[in-house]
Amino acid sequence: MNNPLVSIIIPTFNRIDLFEETINSVLNQTYQNWECIIVDDGSSEINIGKLLSYKNKSERIIFLQRNRLPSGVSTCRNIGVEKALGDFVIFLDSDDILHPECLSNRVSFAQDYPGKDFWVFCAKEFKDNIHEQNVIHNKYPKNEGSSEYLKMFIRGVIPFCVMAPIWKKECLYKPIIFNEKLSIWEDPEFHIRLISSGLKFKVFKNLDPDCYYRKNSRSKKEFSENKQYFKRVLENKYVFYREIISIHSLGESIIQSYKKEFKENVLYFIEEYLIKYYSIRFFFVFINLFYKEKVINFREIKKLLILLMIRILRVDRYEGIGSWRIKRFIKTKRKQLYAKS
Repeated sequence: MNNPLVSIIIPTFNRIDLFEETINSVLNQTYQNWECIIVDDGSSEINIGKLLSYKNKSERIIFLQRNRLPSGVSTCRNIGVEKALGDFVIFLDSDDILHPECLSNRVSFAQDYPGKDFWVFCAKEFKDNIHEQNVIHNKYPKNEGSSEYLKMFIRGVIPFCVMAPIWKKECLYKPIIFNEKLSIWEDPEFHIRLISSGLKFKVFKNLDPDCYYRKNSRSKKEFSENKQYFKRVLENKYVFYREIISIHSLGESIIQSYKKEFKENVLYFIEEYLIKYYSIRFFFVFINLFYKEKVINFREIKKLLILLMIRILRVDRYEGIGSWRIKRFIKTKRKQLYAKS
């Protein structure tokens, strides 16, 4: 297999302002045996018209529209995998960029190191210009081994982004590759599931970056003040948790470690966001989860509920008293959580 076909799968949704740079980085590849599958997630007609125009640039560009529910990047990537004819697959986001030698580089190393299911390369971060900074996106464990990378993903320390690997197409054999319940953290869950299934991979730590990961210019404050985004975060966080603890091949010790990380993280969400936005539904979703996991008892649930009601009804004449009490309660629970570990 001297000249294998590489399928590049790009999900997109109304990102035409950044997409041209992305698709040009594919067209400018020195390695020529590729197909690029663009899967649109329901963009506006204007954006679809512009996307269709890229088909005229190369017959190797294939344009698809999502033809089933649910919407989201996971469904679009799965549709792309279903249509892909390549021996290898790369997942590229619609605002990221490939180095001109990326495909040539990856195919060469994949052939030099056979017996693996995927190979991981280095990505560089940027905001507007790929030459503006020299920040490597990848992170590496102290000790090599698939279990160490697995632990990093589970802790929320992402060692590599979704475009960093090149995959053997034959490894992406499951009916649903990316979890279509998730629209956030879908790629960590994807990597956790496939690594824990025993797939073999090699990470190249000492090579120059061959792809560029665009950092979102929106601030954390903007996201935290966006109620719709916050709602999506909570929904995905809960699904992510349930999916991870159902992966029995992870082993009990890893799952228990993840549960502790998750509990601490949700305590933060309760403190900072559930109370702030008076999200009754998610308050009970996570409190119920905590009760089942024996992090919190019934008496403490009642106490938190009273504090939440204080915030909602604004019984306090002085803004912040209810919040202060809640924060003190959460701080105590954090200490108890770590005392048990």
